Amino acid sequence: MRDAALASIPRRHRMPATPCLFDAVVFDLDGTLVATDRFWIDAARVGARRAYAELGLDRPMPTAAEWMSLVGLPLAQGFARLFPDLEPRVRARVMELCEEEEHKALRSGGAALLPGVAETLTDLRARGIRLGIASNCGREYLASMMGDLGLAAWIEEGRCLDSPGISSKSDMVADLLERFGTRSAVMVGDR
Repeated sequence: MRDAALASIPRRHRMPATPCLFDAVVFDLDGTLVATDRFWIDAARVGARRAYAELGLDRPMPTAAEWMSLVGLPLAQGFARLFPDLEPRVRARVMELCEEEEHKALRSGGAALLPGVAETLTDLRARGIRLGIASNCGREYLASMMGDLGLAAWIEEGRCLDSPGISSKSDMVADLLERFGTRSAVMVGDR
């Protein structure tokens, strides 16, 4: 299947057949592989509107840029930055409803890979490079990206903040490198 996928990529879009100096590539997820802006902003706004109504909050809606500033951070940390004046219980409810709307958007096909991702991953796999994901997301989100969005076709292993024994991105990368049996790897992200 990989050979057929590689053959479907026009030669001008393939990486040159030069030797790789690494055995593995670990990718961040949002903004690196996934076009998060296509679903997160709208989902967060819907969730926040629901929370504001439920909790009786009268406050301005965060801007698109403010919503996107949460991407890549552990979500609770991002919400604490975006809503520092809300008591933790109220902030947690706003976050919960935003996540609920995000999951709805993902289930309805709202997520998409960034342009060129499928071709790049296909080429790297064809070269025998081991591929992983290290993301500050939650387990359900990672599972959706791997399954529903199809990243499992290329990505061998994924780690998130909910993975056993993980408390940071550094832990994720270290765990993946141990799993892959290599120290010869690169990390690709958008920050």
